[in-house]
Order: sequence, then structure tokens, then C-alpha cells
Amino acid sequence: MTGKPTLGLKQSQRLQLTPSVRFALDLLRLPLAEFHEAIQKELADNPYLELAGASPLRPPGRRPAMDYAEVSIAAPPAPAEAIRSQIAIMELDPDIHEIAEFLIGNLDDHGYLDTSVAEVVQLLDVETGRVQQALDALQSCDPPGVGARDLQECLLLQLLDADVPPADAQLLVGQLEPISRGDWAGVAKATGTPEARIRDLAAMLRNLSPYPIEIGQNDALFLIPDVLVEQTPDGRFETSLFAHAAPDIRFDRELSAQARTGGRAQLEEKKGRARALVGAVRFRNDTLLTVVREIVRHQDKALRSDLTMMRPLTRSDLAATLDIHPSTVGRVIHGKALEFNGEVIPLERFLSTALNSRGGPVSAFAVQQRIRRMIDAEKSDAILSDEAISLALRADGVDIARRTVAKYRGCLNIPSSSRRRQKKAKFRSHMKPSSSIERNGSPHKH
Repeated sequence: MTGKPTLGLKQSQRLQLTPSVRFALDLLRLPLAEFHEAIQKELADNPYLELAGASPLRPPGRRPAMDYAEVSIAAPPAPAEAIRSQIAIMELDPDIHEIAEFLIGNLDDHGYLDTSVAEVVQLLDVETGRVQQALDALQSCDPPGVGARDLQECLLLQLLDADVPPADAQLLVGQLEPISRGDWAGVAKATGTPEARIRDLAAMLRNLSPYPIEIGQNDALFLIPDVLVEQTPDGRFETSLFAHAAPDIRFDRELSAQARTGGRAQLEEKKGRARALVGAVRFRNDTLLTVVREIVRHQDKALRSDLTMMRPLTRSDLAATLDIHPSTVGRVIHGKALEFNGEVIPLERFLSTALNSRGGPVSAFAVQQRIRRMIDAEKSDAILSDEAISLALRADGVDIARRTVAKYRGCLNIPSSSRRRQKKAKFRSHMKPSSSIERNGSPHKH
């Protein structure tokens, strides 16, 4: 492994990932806590590396009340590491294992695969069958559904993992739309399956998750911000890496010069890896800043006023604007956060798909926040169903289906209307009425 990360071109004009590029992409994918661990390991193992300045694990801190390092130590292990551990013990050919590792690097935070088989074939210059073998290995890992390309495949993998016969599993995922409406007769007619059987199969869907990896609302507590965004007095936004996010790793040229006479293969390999790490850290820093600056530029209005005013923005949009591969954007977004006005915000929050509305496209994130506000404002005797929320948003110009409301509500960790109704009814039943307060609205004054 030698030199600065570069993309080499073969005569076939297909991109080939050199070892140094693969190393750089691996580091780019890591959240900050894992990045620190990787850096510390390399520093301990490689005599040709040196760290200038303070330890990257002890940030000087613009927020002394929060020790980012201790928060990172408390963070649970990344799901990707658990998946890598499963791949590692499989009996796979070395090239299949390498492709599977690449696919893991293209999983988004929910466990969906961010790139297609065709894109991987072109990028790695390998046969389609080899990529498919690696994908099959990935999709056999826990949690069930990991590596899916869409919701249907995610549910199908979970059903197969639960030992549902393949034919029944295919029937279910092929009829999600009418099943979600309870159109048993329509599904029976379309599939030739008795209604009773369809109802029994549909009951299995209740135990499935739309996401292989669930992201809780408290996950942001474990995020260490990589980037600081500040608004200057003249209204501009300045974006910079925190010192703890950009350790000054250097190649020890003096030691390298002294060791030139050795010529041992092991030392030469360590020299190459040291140079590759320095280049990979620089690549990570530059790419992270480039992507975040474009996010800030695109979401300028939301940062100036209200985050619920975010504009639609997808990874593909960012990739096209910056002329980089979508999987590179996915690696940058994964597990990273910025700090703005004292708040740590996951980068993923700035990205969302577009929904149609009378006023033009609106981001899915903005719609989710509207749903949250509607539910927060609901009265205990008027709990809003997903259908009611859908109708209210449509009346307000947002084209959204009931099932999409249900999906967004799930993303927000908000229970169903029946669960909310039960919870509020239980709360009311435990309230001990105070006669003086009930009658007069305030305690008696004597």
C-alpha cells in the first residue's frame, strides 16, 4: 500500500480501487469515535507515523460542558462492525469477502444498500455473479433485512428469515399496497389465494420492521460533531473541522531516511501504509468539508430560521452537484454530525426526499416535523389517525398517502393512534381530581 489515495484507470476504462483508495474510503465511512480508534491503532503499530499536537481523543473543546471523548466511549458498537464480524467467519473466497466488505461500506444508517449491483460491477471491475454472491452473503447476516435495496426486499428477507415459505413471502411483498388497505378480496382475486389465507399471512407483516437497523431518537446523544458551522456577523456561514476531527498525522521522514539501509519487506510495507494513512486522513477531511459546505449552502434558509424548512436533498443530488459517487456521499453522511448554535445535528437529518405540494416540492423531513407538531397538539379526546393526518396534510397541499404518514410516524418513534389513545386514557384514569381545582380552575384561597 503506497502513496496518496488515487483512482487508477485500466485500459477497459473502468475504475479500479487501489489499496490506498480502499483504505481512504474505509476511513471516510467511520464515525468519529471509530475513526479515533483506527488512528490510535495505526499510531501504535507503525513507527513511521507521528501525531503532531494534542491527542485527537482529547479535543480542546469549544464546549467545555461536554466531553465528546467520554460520550464516544459510551456509544454502542456500530452495526457495521457486527456485520463485518459475521462476514469474517463465513467460508467465502477472498475476492467475494472483499466485495462483501465493500458492500458493507455502502450501507446507509438504516442498513439499506446504497448502491446497485451494476454500479459495483462497474466500479470494481468484477463479474456480476461475484457481486451477487457477496450480496447474498451480506443479506444472510443479522439483523434480517440488512443489505436490502428497497422496502419490499427488506420485508422479503425478514419473512424468509422467519421461515415463511418463499411463495407466501413473495405473495405478501408483491401485494403490500392492497394489503395495507385491507383489500382482501382484491388480493385474493389477483393471486388466486383464499381470503382467509391472505389474512393469516398479512398478520405476519405486523412483526416486521421497515428498517433493518432502527435508529432511535437518542442516537444523536452518542454523536461527536466533526464539523463546526458558525454564522458570521455579516450573515455568512463558516464551516470548519473540529481539531479532534482532523488529527495532524504525519509521515516521519527522518526515521524513514535512517531506515533506508534496512530494506526489509516488513518495513517497506509499513512505510507504504503510513503514507497511505496520511493521504487517507487528508482525503477524509477534504471530502467531509466539501460535502458539509454544500449541505449548508443548500439548506441555508433552514439554518437561518427553522430546521423544519429544509429543502429536499438526496445523496444523488449531492453526488451530482459535487461530481462524486453517491456511495462516497453515503460514507461521508454515515455517523457524522455538525454543531450549529450549540446543537449537535446528524448530517443525515439534512437529507430527505421530496414530496409534492401546491407550493412546490417539500422535504420529507419538513413533513415529518409537521406530523410531530400535529400529534403533539392533539387533544386526548380527539386522537388523530394516520388517515386523518394524511387528509389534513392533503388539504394543506401536501400530497401524502396514509401509509407514508405511518412510515414517518415510525421514523419519529411515535406510537399508533390506538396506542396513544390507550396511553392517554390510562393517564386520565390515574389522575386524582382535586375538587377545588376542578370547580374553580385554581386552588381555593383562604
